[in-house]
Amino acid sequence: MIPMLIRKFAILAWVFPAFAAPLPREIQAPLYFPTTVGAKWVYLKDNGQEERIEVSEVEKAGEGWIVSRSGTHGNAIVYSKVKVTLAGLSKDQENSDDKLAADWVLKSNVRSGESWESPDGTKRTIRDTDAVVVPAGKFMAIRVESELSGTNTISWYAPGLGEVKRVVRREGAKEVVIRSLKSFEAK
Repeated sequence: MIPMLIRKFAILAWVFPAFAAPLPREIQAPLYFPTTVGAKWVYLKDNGQEERIEVSEVEKAGEGWIVSRSGTHGNAIVYSKVKVTLAGLSKDQENSDDKLAADWVLKSNVRSGESWESPDGTKRTIRDTDAVVVPAGKFMAIRVESELSGTNTISWYAPGLGEVKRVVRREGAKEVVIRSLKSFEAK
């Protein structure tokens, strides 16, 4: 008797799926950057050199995290911070009034074709998710196109990884792959 009831319930569940409300978008949205100290990227640069970056500090900030990165670029050590939220990735940038303003590098909560302008005048546009192949593998990543003073930059951001590839085309010049992800290690 019980196996028959289970079979009937399974058939009903298959024919009439549960009509529950969908999860809120905030729960479904991924973070487009790692938020753990020790996460490491290795990028291949256009000149054949490697760029190594590591998450050095993470601090909670409102509904997101401030992720500090350090890395090497040639002989220089470079430090930068990114604010990571469900809404996307931003960094502070001085505006024309010498005040800090959020520069949204990626807005993950907008539709393909929507644009915004950064404090420096860069126009960024979200495009569809693409399958991007880089030395580290194949990733489904949001494409962000940026335009400023005749330079077009396309960056692809994968959930949990950040930027996996960047391509630049300057006015009158051919397209150049500036960097592509060679490896990523999460701690």
